Amino acid sequence: MSAKNVSRRLGALASERGQTTAEYALVLIAAATIAMLIVAWAGNTGAISDFFDTIIERITSMLP
Repeated sequence: MSAKNVSRRLGALASERGQTTAEYALVLIAAATIAMLIVAWAGNTGAISDFFDTIIERITSMLP
């Protein structure tokens, strides 16, 4: 393998690292957006308070 081929392959690997980082960033942004939408929906419907009320009721019913 010539030095020119090695240089070309290293250049390709370096450019793919930036692409992978950008892909991770896009996935994180998408996940955060979905999480925010779920939290907003649950907050508006009262689902979160109902959920915690149910948990507290179950815990207190187990106590003597």
